[in-house]
Parts: sequence; structure tokens; C-alpha cells
Amino acid sequence: MQNALSVAQPSQVDAARETLDMLESGLLFVTDEPTDYSEDPALVQIGGIGWARMCELSRRNNGRVLDFLPKIDFTGSRLTLSSETAALLVNCRTVLESSRSLGALSADDYASCLKKLGTEGEQPPLGASIPRNTMLFCHGTMAKLLSGAKLLRPVCRVFRLFVPREDINDL
Repeated sequence: MQNALSVAQPSQVDAARETLDMLESGLLFVTDEPTDYSEDPALVQIGGIGWARMCELSRRNNGRVLDFLPKIDFTGSRLTLSSETAALLVNCRTVLESSRSLGALSADDYASCLKKLGTEGEQPPLGASIPRNTMLFCHGTMAKLLSGAKLLRPVCRVFRLFVPREDINDL
């Protein structure tokens, strides 16, 4: 039985703790999926129902969805997205670059965060630069990734970051 239990790494625990602290302080927000959403089969096929609903929230609020990009299928091939959907999406590198350009990170902090993002930091920015106070909807483990890279707090200072309730419940 004990072998079946996974042990959380200290860095994962710290990231989850910071995420919860940011929620309690009002710098990070919980979002519920829209209940009046009529599912777009193309979006559901690309990323699942939760992802499709997050894209809809982003569209309705002139926001962006923070996700691992490019989107790929089970064979590793890049998925083709409509221009409307592609305009909603950004990756961690775009968030990092936008945060830096808005003054949320010093040059040293930028370099440190870039390194701590690992392979996500090595990706080129995907998606247009993000204006200040834009609503960013984090998909999956993105908030914990930002936290682990020491990027969560600076990002929350320049953007309005939202995490789906189910992701918070999984912390």
C-alpha cells in the first residue's frame, strides 16, 4: 500500500503552498468554468472540455490562456489551431517576456526565472505580448510551474491570474 502512494517533492509542496498563499492574499483568483458554454467540438478535441471552457472564458473576458505550447497530438505532431484560438494562447516564455517588459522583473530576476522554467524557458515566446492587467487563465499545472520558477508573484503584480477550481482542489 505504501508503495502505491506518491511522495510530493519539497519543491512541489512549496509551489502548492505559495499558490494557496497567493489565493488567500487576493493576488490569485479561482475561476469556475462557465455553465452556459455550448461546447466547441474542435476545441474539445484539441485540449478536452476543461481547456475548451477556459478558452471560452478567455474569449469572453479579452484574456489569454496560459498553457504548454505548441499544442501537440498523441503522435507528437503540432495541432493546427484557428487564428481566433491561437490569439488566446500564450506560453510561459511569453508571460516571462511580458512581465519583464512591464517592469515586474529585474534583469537578474529575469535570468533566474528563465533558468528555473527549464524546458519551458527554452521555448520561444508563443502568442502576442500581454498588456498589463490582462486576465490570464492558467491551464493544468501552470500556476505551480510559475511558482516553482519564482515567477508567480511578479506575474500576479502585472496580470490578473486565474486558476480553475479543480486545479486548486488538486493542490
